[in-house]
Amino acid sequence: MFDRGKSGYVNGLVTLRATQLHKRAPRYSSHDQKEPEDKPKAASKASGATASKGIGRTVMPTQNEIVCYACGYHFVIRGRAEATQCPKCGARLSLKNETITGGFRDELITAGKVTVTRNAIVDGATIQTNDLSVSGMIKSGDIKVYRTLELLEGFSIPEEMIITRHLRIGPGAVCKINKPLQVENLEIEGVLEGTIIATGEVVLRSNGHFIGSLTTEHLQVEEGAGLTAQCEIAPPAPPKDKSDVDETDTDTTEDTKSNGH
Repeated sequence: MFDRGKSGYVNGLVTLRATQLHKRAPRYSSHDQKEPEDKPKAASKASGATASKGIGRTVMPTQNEIVCYACGYHFVIRGRAEATQCPKCGARLSLKNETITGGFRDELITAGKVTVTRNAIVDGATIQTNDLSVSGMIKSGDIKVYRTLELLEGFSIPEEMIITRHLRIGPGAVCKINKPLQVENLEIEGVLEGTIIATGEVVLRSNGHFIGSLTTEHLQVEEGAGLTAQCEIAPPAPPKDKSDVDETDTDTTEDTKSNGH
């Protein structure tokens, strides 16, 4: 048997009592603990440095393309405004959006948007606007759309007035154009029938349908769309090389001299 009183052996009771009598080290909470001296200190407030709280989402001001109704110059402004000045001709341009709800025979000129509601009748009026949205009736007048013409369900407009840069056929609208129409961009959510030449992009939405002849550089057809047409999708013709033109002119000049002229 082992003699527990002899040195060289660990007495459990003695060890326990020694642990209880030992002075415990003070316990500090996380905010009471001192930082190590070798840790770099944060910049003082006197230096202007503040704790980073993160960067919130930055909202960029909207960009609006404006076409001057005085000289036809295209430019872009940021943010919202009721008026601006053309940087080319200096004309003061109204940017207000206007809505026509009843009979209208007056003059309306704005670089904003004009909306002709379902119950409105435009007869003999003068309208010049960047964007025109029609769900009512336009019978006659001087109508000029410099950017986008939107035809909505229930619209009525003479075919010769459908002259625009961008054309949009809204949901439920049915439009038939008998003469060839050239636009830059075309978006179809309703039904469009005709011969269309688009120099930009044609987008056929899932509930849209195009019937006729289509020539464009870019065509996007969503699933569910209808396309009953003869299509020609071709990139723009490459520009002529200036050297080729100069060589052709030189050859023609030499032939003319050899003939005695």
